[in-house]
Amino acid sequence: MIVDLDLIWQALTGLDIYNKPEKILNYVLAAREAIFNELEKPDGVERSWIVICGAKRKEREWLRRRFNAKVLMMDVTKEECLRRVREDKGRAGQERLQGALVEKWFREYEA
Repeated sequence: MIVDLDLIWQALTGLDIYNKPEKILNYVLAAREAIFNELEKPDGVERSWIVICGAKRKEREWLRRRFNAKVLMMDVTKEECLRRVREDKGRAGQERLQGALVEKWFREYEA
């Protein structure tokens, strides 16, 4: 099972993955929390991948503790992330916003 906030947002709105109306954020978070609660049950899914941005150490630690999870970080440079934003046709017209999100993540990142 893969739990990814972006994909939950897409499933709830029917919009493309980069179009996220802020007014439904609480619904998206509630849906993810419901999935998390099910994952904690003894008869839950044997293995799952939980995708988060996780720039802050406390976010990753919270996830690790809650699920006794192994945390894996994608080792990608800021330059590579920005290149992917520029070249992703799905982000056409959103390069500025997406680039700003990449910059923010690397500014906030805690090893």
